[in-house]
Amino acid sequence: MKIIDSITAPIQQELNDFDQFFKDSLYDQYKSIKRINQYILKQKGKKVRPILVILAANLVGKSNQQTIQAAGFLEMLHNATLIHDDAIDDTSERRGLLSVNAFWNNKTAVLIGDYMLSNSLQLAIQTQNFELLNIISILGKELSAGEILQMDKSKTLDITEESYYTIIDKKTAVLFSSCARAGGITAGASPEQLKQLDELGTNLGLAFQIRDDIFDFQPQGILGKPTGNDLRENKITLPLIHALTQCGEAKQKEMKKLLKIKRKRKSQINKLIDFAIEYDGLEYATQRMQEFSMKAKALLDNFPDNDAKTSILTLIDYIMDRKN
Repeated sequence: MKIIDSITAPIQQELNDFDQFFKDSLYDQYKSIKRINQYILKQKGKKVRPILVILAANLVGKSNQQTIQAAGFLEMLHNATLIHDDAIDDTSERRGLLSVNAFWNNKTAVLIGDYMLSNSLQLAIQTQNFELLNIISILGKELSAGEILQMDKSKTLDITEESYYTIIDKKTAVLFSSCARAGGITAGASPEQLKQLDELGTNLGLAFQIRDDIFDFQPQGILGKPTGNDLRENKITLPLIHALTQCGEAKQKEMKKLLKIKRKRKSQINKLIDFAIEYDGLEYATQRMQEFSMKAKALLDNFPDNDAKTSILTLIDYIMDRKN
C-alpha cells in the first residue's frame, strides 16, 4: 500500500465526497469555461490540503458536509493562486501537464484564476459560517502579500533567513494553518484546540515549503518544476540564503552578481546550485525542515489518540520524504 493510501484510508468516503463536490463546483454552462475547468481537473494533485481539512475535523470531532465545503473552497482558492503564479512566472508545466497559461495564454490564465477565486468566495458564503468566511478573506490577502514580498526581495537580493520565513509563512504556511483551522471549526473545536491546529498547520506548511525549495537544488528536476527554476526567477530560498552567510565577502559578491543576471545560462544556474551544496545550504535547509516537522508532531500530543491523529503523523512524514 502506498503511504498516501494509508493516510487517506480512514477518510476515503469524505475524500470521495470532496472530489464530487469540487467537480460540481467547477461546472459552468459556458463551453469555453467548461473546457478550461475540465482541463484543470485533469491536473490532479496529491490533495494534501483537503486531506488536512478533513483530518483536522476528525481529530477534534467528526467531519460533516460543512467540512467538505471548507475543503472545497480552500482547494479552489489554492488552485486560483497556482494558475495566477504560473502566469506571473511564465511556468510551462503544472502537475505533469501544460499549465493553463502555456496551453492557452496568460490572459486566459488570469481570468480563469479570477473565476476560481470568485467561486471559492461564493462557496465560503454558502456555508453561512462567518468564521469560515473570515478565514478565506484573510487568506486571500496573505497569499497575495507573500507573493509581492517575494517579488520585491527577488529584485533587491537582500533577503535574510528571517524575511524568508515571513515570505513562506504568507505564501504557503498560512494556507496549511487555514486548512487545519477550518477543519476544526466545522467539527466544533474549542478555542484552545483551534490555536493548536493553527500552529500545527503553520509548522507543517513551513516544512512543506522548505522541502519544495530544496527540490530546486537537486541534481535532477522534479515533475512540473525543473531544477533551478527558482534561481532563474531570482527567488532566493533557504539553501542559498544559508550558503551566502557561510562564505567570504568575495564569494558572496560573485554569487550575487550571478543572481542579478536576468537570463541565466544553464552553466550559471549549476554554479549557484554547486555553491549552495558546497556551503551546506541543503544540509541546513533539511535540518530546519525537520525542526518544523517535529514541532508539528509535538502539537499533536495535545489531542486524543485516534485514526485522524495517526494519519496526520504519517502525513507529516510523507511531506518530509516526498520526491515531488
